[in-house]
Amino acid sequence: SSGINAEYGDELEAYQIKPMLPMPAKKPKKRKSKNHTTYTEVQQIHDTYSNVREQKAAAIRRAQDTNDMMYSNIEEETSVEQLECPEEEGPVTTRATLDIPVLGLSTFKIRGPFYTRQAIDASLRYGYRLFDTGAHYGNEALLGSAFKEFLPKYCLTRQDICLIGKLNPECLTYDDAMESAQSTLSKLQTDYIDVLLLYWPKTDRCLEVEPNQAVLEIYRALEDLKLSGKVKEIGLYNFEMDQLRFLLQNCLVVPAMLQVEFHPYFYRTDMMEICRSNSIRMQAFCFIKVLQDPLIIKMSRKYGKAPAQIVLRWIVQHGVGVLPKSKTPSHIRENAEIFDFSLAPEDMDRMNSLNRDLNFTRLSVSNWSNN
Repeated sequence: SSGINAEYGDELEAYQIKPMLPMPAKKPKKRKSKNHTTYTEVQQIHDTYSNVREQKAAAIRRAQDTNDMMYSNIEEETSVEQLECPEEEGPVTTRATLDIPVLGLSTFKIRGPFYTRQAIDASLRYGYRLFDTGAHYGNEALLGSAFKEFLPKYCLTRQDICLIGKLNPECLTYDDAMESAQSTLSKLQTDYIDVLLLYWPKTDRCLEVEPNQAVLEIYRALEDLKLSGKVKEIGLYNFEMDQLRFLLQNCLVVPAMLQVEFHPYFYRTDMMEICRSNSIRMQAFCFIKVLQDPLIIKMSRKYGKAPAQIVLRWIVQHGVGVLPKSKTPSHIRENAEIFDFSLAPEDMDRMNSLNRDLNFTRLSVSNWSNN
């Protein structure tokens, strides 16, 4: 997450476009996330960007209209005016009506009671409603306690947030997966997980089994967990293209989400295309190394935003969700403030050109069998 404070230079003249859509007349009954933009709305932003070279002003207007409708400026840390929540209640599926916020908090490396409580308190205060964890993060139990403590503070319930979990990377069998999922449910103190993700097997135990078969067996456990209602949607974490194609050819339930590394140095157009063609929601994690790029620093001065905000906005405008990581309240707030501006089409293109196919977390696939 961002810890870089850029010196702001001359700002370009901003488009001053008033919202074209009316705000809801009815006042909200309960506060909702300032950042509860969904993948559907982000896809609209992406579609706008695709045609923007010929209709620049209209594209910026539509993007700004969406942002103005979905977000209100935070004037007080404890008082946020929000749009009214949808009338529908109860469990829903990702492809139907499960609205997953496009921006969430990654809790990777957030450990210890103090930092966990601090991060969850700040995140809920600044409008986060999506939280990502994993069985191997070592913080599921602390997160469960933190949500139990802080959700009531902000007049929220379990149903107001979305939890993404990950099976233990050591899982190799159906029973392993079931045990890992049950452990996650217990530690998070919840009856269900919104999205549960599968790692490609990442363990020395891979030598004991054929990786392809292990993946299919574990994924069958996820399918059964979804059928039971303990998991609302299932997905994948850090799968390579060949691995994703193999699973799509052999699964019964198409994964609803794919979490992968995605940033200007690793602009994965092929992965974006396969996800869109299969209705898989792509979600990104990235690394602070890209924030030091001279072009991104220049963009931060141009827009009056921190380098991390520029990168996060670039990801969102590509129709991809994002999970910045931080335990610092000021950084958590800064990462959320990316919906009050849009990157110009030419700047999106310039950032696209930074691609180096540089994958900081590429997994070893020495045991991968070609299929």
